[in-house]
Amino acid sequence: MSSSSPAPKPPPRTAAQIEQDLAATRVRFLATLDELSVRTQPDQLSQDITAVARSAVDQQVGRFKQWAGVPTPEEPDRRLNPAFVGAVAGAWVAVLVLVVRAVRR
Repeated sequence: MSSSSPAPKPPPRTAAQIEQDLAATRVRFLATLDELSVRTQPDQLSQDITAVARSAVDQQVGRFKQWAGVPTPEEPDRRLNPAFVGAVAGAWVAVLVLVVRAVRR
């Protein structure tokens, strides 16, 4: 069996080293507080929320256009999805029925 010797202890730190570490930690802490104060400003929060919402809407619109078969500049020959065409036609018929009923009254 080999005996393993314990890891040597680091030399004790001087007061100047401790003060340096404290100063560096204080600088990082103050930078973090500044960052948090900027991020929690109402204007910044509204900009962040707007950017996230815009990205989500753009993504969903893109997915819908792809599903519906809406032609794009990259794919001008794309055909509309028959389910989309049927849904739009059904919606128009429903609107037409409601308008006719409203006019008759």
